Amino acid sequence: MKTKNLFVVIAVLATTMMLSSCGDSKEEQTKMISPDRVNLVGTHSNLLEVTDSVKVLLVKVDNNEKKWTIKAIVPISNTTFWKNVPGTNTKAKEYFTSSMGNACSSFIDANDSEVLGGGMQWDKLESILSANEYKTVKLELQARYSLFSEYEVDYKTAKAAFDKIDGMELSELDLTKAWRAEETSTSHSSSKSYDVDLDDAIDQYERAVDAASKALDMLDRL
Repeated sequence: MKTKNLFVVIAVLATTMMLSSCGDSKEEQTKMISPDRVNLVGTHSNLLEVTDSVKVLLVKVDNNEKKWTIKAIVPISNTTFWKNVPGTNTKAKEYFTSSMGNACSSFIDANDSEVLGGGMQWDKLESILSANEYKTVKLELQARYSLFSEYEVDYKTAKAAFDKIDGMELSELDLTKAWRAEETSTSHSSSKSYDVDLDDAIDQYERAVDAASKALDMLDRL
């Protein structure tokens, strides 16, 4: 009877240890997010579209068990050739460039509330916006855990955030505006300045010649 009870105790302990071990396991994970769960927000958000599912990953940093991060891979493309985008004529006094320098990202939950902020690859955005062909790139966006760009945390913190993520938001999708320099005005100003300097030089030359002439007259009288 005692032997039987001993086996029961051992079995319970073994099961408890197994459950505990499973609970402490740290595994990299991946989940997919539908394109319609990615919100594009901004004046020129219509120039972009998410073309396929977004992959969200919970991964170790440099294979270090103590450092974890969340990343998203977002396939995105242009909807309009750059030459057809209104307001991009560089000969105008002001015009839009193909940059979206304020664009940012965030990871959101099922209620569209922000779970974590994220980074942005502005160079990739510019590469598709400026294209005169349909082009798709994969934005690789890393989650940020604080305003000070903390991208790496412990597993428990990262996993809790990962479980809440149900979508993404790309915001401030506004083209950067540029202004053309007033070349005519600048040129006129430079020309005017040059004319004034030349007149002064001529006056000085004439005064020097006049002074020299008077000196020669005085010598002739001696």
